[in-house]
Amino acid sequence: MTAVTTRVLRQPRSSARLPLLAVALAFATVALSACGDSDTPQSPTQTTQKIVEVFAGRLSPGGSGFYSFQVRTSDTASYTLASLTQVASGRAVEATLTLGVGVPAGEDCNVSSSTQAAPALAPQLSTNVSPGIHCVSLADPGALTEAANFAVRIQHP
Repeated sequence: MTAVTTRVLRQPRSSARLPLLAVALAFATVALSACGDSDTPQSPTQTTQKIVEVFAGRLSPGGSGFYSFQVRTSDTASYTLASLTQVASGRAVEATLTLGVGVPAGEDCNVSSSTQAAPALAPQLSTNVSPGIHCVSLADPGALTEAANFAVRIQHP
Protein backbone atom coordinates (compact mmCIF):
# COMPACT_ATOMS: atom_id res chain seq x y z
CA MET A 1 0.00 0.00 0.00
CA THR A 2 2.79 2.39 0.73
CA ALA A 3 4.26 1.93 -2.76
CA VAL A 4 0.93 2.85 -4.38
CA THR A 5 0.64 5.93 -2.20
CA THR A 6 4.20 6.95 -3.05
CA ARG A 7 3.56 6.61 -6.79
CA VAL A 8 0.43 8.70 -6.55
CA LEU A 9 2.33 11.42 -4.72
CA ARG A 10 5.23 11.40 -7.19
CA GLN A 11 3.02 11.49 -10.25
CA PRO A 12 1.48 14.88 -9.49
CA ARG A 13 4.93 16.30 -8.72
CA SER A 14 6.43 15.22 -12.05
CA SER A 15 3.34 16.32 -14.00
CA ALA A 16 3.43 19.64 -12.15
CA ARG A 17 7.02 20.10 -13.31
CA LEU A 18 6.13 19.29 -16.91
CA PRO A 19 4.22 22.54 -17.59
CA LEU A 20 7.02 24.49 -15.89
CA LEU A 21 9.58 22.75 -18.09
CA ALA A 22 7.45 23.41 -21.20
CA VAL A 23 7.18 27.10 -20.31
CA ALA A 24 10.93 27.34 -19.75
CA LEU A 25 11.63 25.64 -23.10
CA ALA A 26 9.18 27.92 -24.89
CA PHE A 27 10.78 30.99 -23.31
CA ALA A 28 14.26 29.81 -24.28
CA THR A 29 13.12 29.15 -27.85
CA VAL A 30 11.63 32.62 -28.19
CA ALA A 31 14.69 34.24 -26.60
CA LEU A 32 17.09 32.36 -28.87
CA SER A 33 15.05 33.03 -32.01
CA ALA A 34 15.36 36.74 -31.33
CA CYS A 35 19.16 36.40 -31.51
CA GLY A 36 19.42 35.78 -35.27
CA ASP A 37 22.18 37.19 -37.48
CA SER A 38 19.82 39.27 -39.60
CA ASP A 39 21.43 42.53 -40.67
CA THR A 40 18.08 43.95 -41.74
CA PRO A 41 16.27 45.65 -38.88
CA GLN A 42 12.65 44.63 -38.59
CA SER A 43 10.28 47.53 -38.29
CA PRO A 44 7.01 46.93 -36.47
CA THR A 45 3.92 46.85 -38.60
CA GLN A 46 1.20 49.26 -37.63
CA THR A 47 -2.39 48.35 -38.23
CA THR A 48 -5.14 50.90 -38.22
CA GLN A 49 -8.27 49.82 -36.46
CA LYS A 50 -11.31 50.48 -38.63
CA ILE A 51 -14.46 52.14 -37.36
CA VAL A 52 -17.79 50.87 -38.61
CA GLU A 53 -20.74 53.25 -38.87
CA VAL A 54 -24.18 52.60 -40.29
CA PHE A 55 -26.15 55.20 -42.24
CA ALA A 56 -29.78 54.06 -42.09
CA GLY A 57 -33.02 55.71 -43.04
CA ARG A 58 -35.91 55.85 -45.49
CA LEU A 59 -35.51 56.80 -49.14
CA SER A 60 -38.46 58.04 -51.23
CA PRO A 61 -38.69 57.43 -54.99
CA GLY A 62 -36.38 59.93 -56.68
CA GLY A 63 -35.04 61.03 -53.28
CA SER A 64 -31.57 61.25 -51.78
CA GLY A 65 -29.86 61.56 -48.44
CA PHE A 66 -26.39 61.77 -46.99
CA TYR A 67 -24.50 61.11 -43.79
CA SER A 68 -21.32 62.82 -42.57
CA PHE A 69 -18.57 61.04 -40.65
CA GLN A 70 -15.15 62.00 -39.31
CA VAL A 71 -11.92 60.30 -40.36
CA ARG A 72 -8.97 60.53 -37.95
CA THR A 73 -6.14 59.02 -40.05
CA SER A 74 -5.36 58.48 -43.73
CA ASP A 75 -6.26 55.06 -45.08
CA THR A 76 -8.86 53.29 -47.21
CA ALA A 77 -12.58 53.51 -46.46
CA SER A 78 -15.22 51.15 -47.84
CA TYR A 79 -18.94 51.63 -48.37
CA THR A 80 -21.61 48.96 -48.67
CA LEU A 81 -25.31 49.32 -49.49
CA ALA A 82 -26.12 46.49 -47.12
CA SER A 83 -29.90 46.55 -47.00
CA LEU A 84 -32.89 47.87 -48.95
CA THR A 85 -36.33 46.78 -47.75
CA GLN A 86 -40.01 47.66 -48.19
CA VAL A 87 -41.29 49.96 -45.45
CA ALA A 88 -44.54 48.06 -44.76
CA SER A 89 -43.49 44.42 -45.12
CA GLY A 90 -39.72 44.49 -44.55
CA ARG A 91 -39.21 42.41 -47.71
CA ALA A 92 -36.06 42.92 -49.73
CA VAL A 93 -36.25 45.46 -52.57
CA GLU A 94 -34.33 44.65 -55.73
CA ALA A 95 -33.25 48.06 -56.97
CA THR A 96 -30.01 49.73 -58.01
CA LEU A 97 -29.26 53.04 -56.29
CA THR A 98 -26.45 55.58 -56.61
CA LEU A 99 -23.95 55.25 -53.77
CA GLY A 100 -21.51 58.15 -53.56
CA VAL A 101 -18.82 59.56 -51.29
CA GLY A 102 -17.28 62.98 -50.93
CA VAL A 103 -17.18 65.95 -48.55
CA PRO A 104 -20.09 67.90 -47.08
CA ALA A 105 -21.05 71.14 -48.85
CA GLY A 106 -23.63 73.06 -46.86
CA GLU A 107 -26.71 70.84 -46.60
CA ASP A 108 -25.53 68.40 -49.25
CA CYS A 109 -22.69 65.97 -50.04
CA ASN A 110 -20.29 67.09 -52.77
CA VAL A 111 -19.80 63.62 -54.30
CA SER A 112 -16.34 62.90 -55.73
CA SER A 113 -16.77 59.17 -56.39
CA SER A 114 -19.92 57.13 -56.99
CA THR A 115 -21.21 53.81 -58.26
CA GLN A 116 -24.51 52.12 -59.02
CA ALA A 117 -25.16 49.61 -56.24
CA ALA A 118 -27.71 46.98 -55.31
CA PRO A 119 -27.76 45.58 -51.76
CA ALA A 120 -24.83 43.25 -51.15
CA LEU A 121 -22.55 41.86 -48.45
CA ALA A 122 -19.28 43.08 -49.98
CA PRO A 123 -18.32 46.76 -50.35
CA GLN A 124 -19.39 48.33 -53.63
CA LEU A 125 -17.12 51.36 -53.29
CA SER A 126 -13.71 52.03 -51.71
CA THR A 127 -11.79 55.31 -51.53
CA ASN A 128 -8.62 56.67 -49.99
CA VAL A 129 -9.50 59.13 -47.24
CA SER A 130 -7.51 61.68 -45.27
CA PRO A 131 -8.30 63.16 -41.86
CA GLY A 132 -11.39 65.36 -41.88
CA ILE A 133 -15.14 65.27 -42.43
CA HIS A 134 -16.40 63.06 -45.26
CA CYS A 135 -19.88 62.04 -46.38
CA VAL A 136 -21.68 59.15 -48.02
CA SER A 137 -24.68 59.77 -50.25
CA LEU A 138 -27.50 57.50 -51.38
CA ALA A 139 -29.84 58.52 -54.20
CA ASP A 140 -32.61 56.88 -56.20
CA PRO A 141 -32.05 57.37 -59.94
CA GLY A 142 -35.62 56.22 -60.63
CA ALA A 143 -35.52 52.57 -59.58
CA LEU A 144 -37.83 52.83 -56.54
CA THR A 145 -41.60 52.66 -56.94
CA GLU A 146 -42.27 53.23 -53.25
CA ALA A 147 -40.32 54.40 -50.19
CA ALA A 148 -37.75 51.93 -48.89
CA ASN A 149 -35.70 51.52 -45.73
CA PHE A 150 -31.94 51.32 -46.31
CA ALA A 151 -28.71 50.71 -44.47
CA VAL A 152 -25.25 51.71 -45.72
CA ARG A 153 -22.23 50.29 -43.89
CA ILE A 154 -19.23 52.64 -43.70
CA GLN A 155 -15.86 51.26 -42.63
CA HIS A 156 -13.15 53.89 -42.20
CA PRO A 157 -9.95 54.63 -40.27
